[in-house]
Amino acid sequence: MPAQVIVPERRGVHSRLVAYKLRVSEVWDDEWSTYSPAAVREVMEYYRRFPVIYPTLLKHLPRDGEVIEAGSGLGHWVALLREAGVAARGVDLSAEALARARRVFPDLIFQEGDVLALPFPEASLAGYVSFGVAEHFVEGPDGVLREAARVLRDGGAMVISVPWLSPLRRLQRVRPAGPPHGAVFYQYFFTRREMIAAVESAGFTVTAVDGYGTLKTLRDEWRALRARGRTPAARPAVSKARVSAPERQVAFNGTVGLVRGLRWGLHNALLENPPLHRVAAHMLLLVAVRRPRGEAPSPARP
Repeated sequence: MPAQVIVPERRGVHSRLVAYKLRVSEVWDDEWSTYSPAAVREVMEYYRRFPVIYPTLLKHLPRDGEVIEAGSGLGHWVALLREAGVAARGVDLSAEALARARRVFPDLIFQEGDVLALPFPEASLAGYVSFGVAEHFVEGPDGVLREAARVLRDGGAMVISVPWLSPLRRLQRVRPAGPPHGAVFYQYFFTRREMIAAVESAGFTVTAVDGYGTLKTLRDEWRALRARGRTPAARPAVSKARVSAPERQVAFNGTVGLVRGLRWGLHNALLENPPLHRVAAHMLLLVAVRRPRGEAPSPARP
């Protein structure tokens, strides 16, 4: 079975794509444990040059209050924001992620916390950032969004991303009818309309929408085509001791260099551009402002 199987489903009034995996209980600890400190630094430098996310954060996040990244993972976004003068800290539920982030960025603050019950008072934060988190709750993103609205002050900024049910993914009809036996829920893909409505219902006004991650979409859909006509097979349910994956070792000394810089620049120019984002971005990036408490949401938008 591939890393994930993507199937169409109807959840309430929404038609979504849903990704399943055979084992998700430790997926984040497994993911973060593969990154050596040098690999984390390389990820940080790559995203410093990424054409979408970092410019969006610098444009919209306030400098006059505290900002959290909910689900901070390796900590590279917190580090980049602190460099830019944003009073950022990371919050994550994964012990492995927290250990890695603290190891690489010992002078920054990373604390344990649940995105559904953040350890902050109401209206205490100026900004909220979260990439690729809200889609992983089988009940949907509403609880995550409501909690973000609770901790943000009126007028506070939120920048959030979730997988997008893009035009290319909607056109792709070669998909399994359902998940393989034994697979469990991993994440949703949302339409633009559905996610804007969810964000605004939680107490925000959406001010900007973008996309990124075209290569991930192209890879997923190519795998779906290659698997055409095959039924995803479940692995035997054998209990095994967890074996940690080896760290991702990279030769990176903090200097990007000519070859690496050219490779990243070529990738961004070819794949991370507005025309491709409009049809095949993997992630939907939304910027929103916390409405004054008690103010009604604006009319629904397409």
